[in-house]
Amino acid sequence: MLLKLCFSLFLLINLAAVILAADRFCRDDFPQGFVFGSGSSAYQIEGAADQDGRAPSIWDTFAHDGKMHGDNADVACDEYHRYKEDVQLMVDTGLEAYRFSISWSRLIPNGRGPINPKGLQYYNNLINELISNGIQPHVTLHHSDLPQALEDEYGGWVNRKIVKDFTAYADVCFRKFGDRVSHWTTVNEANVFVIGGYDGGYLPPQHCSSPFGVNCTRGNSSTEPYLAAHHILLAHASASILYKEKYQGWKILAAELGMVMAVFDSSPGKVYGVRSQVHLPTSVGKELEVPLVITMLSSDGGAKGASGLGGNGPILEGFRPSFARRTNFSTAFFS
Repeated sequence: MLLKLCFSLFLLINLAAVILAADRFCRDDFPQGFVFGSGSSAYQIEGAADQDGRAPSIWDTFAHDGKMHGDNADVACDEYHRYKEDVQLMVDTGLEAYRFSISWSRLIPNGRGPINPKGLQYYNNLINELISNGIQPHVTLHHSDLPQALEDEYGGWVNRKIVKDFTAYADVCFRKFGDRVSHWTTVNEANVFVIGGYDGGYLPPQHCSSPFGVNCTRGNSSTEPYLAAHHILLAHASASILYKEKYQGWKILAAELGMVMAVFDSSPGKVYGVRSQVHLPTSVGKELEVPLVITMLSSDGGAKGASGLGGNGPILEGFRPSFARRTNFSTAFFS
């Protein structure tokens, strides 16, 4: 009881601090060019999970297997049907940008192959609605919702085949939306996705192994997190090279593409020292947070980082100069 009271008091104090500070800041306090916006992910907001040709993603499977306490996002915020209302709310709030993710399995239901016309129409409508209201569209290509078809076919991100399929998917997005979108993110919070999905198994696609994961039925927590992280970065680099060679500067000036990571704790000026405050049952969690991902994007392609992975180092045969050439300078921003 005392613990609950202390926690409630803590929340009230923090809420009071936010309210008291709210009138102390205005837009003039931020540097020129600072963009105020909001963000979302497709599975969390779109709804219409089985409508107009959309196929399941690994999040659909995870939720419908009862892993979210009986909840799912079949309807969610219903942005698929109410995007105009949502954009008007953004206007009323004074937002200047909106970062949303594209549901790969809505645009290309089987992960590769034909484009779903209804999915294409929806994203065109959303982008056009944002622009007509003076709001910048910022697009994320992958927010933890890999098409279930690719997971079933070859294991998704643990298989190098995913690099080719992701690049083809990115090509469709750049080609269809690149005349209006100048801000792109390849993968959102790759470190969280890898640790939760392939180490602890508490996020889709729930790959893990004992004693590191919970209720594990498939996967290997000692190897698959490294494979998934490696293939994500190869896919990022491949899409980035494609964008720079084929689309950057096409109809839009100052276009940029990058990657978003989740940083739990950091010391100023010491990005390589980032460490999570979240307890994880295995060292994989430490190794696959921001430091290794950043070194993978460095000039040696992560060779030094891989050398510190003990018995897992040999798994990543791609950590060599050819990998470094593909990944180095592949990121316009890293946030």
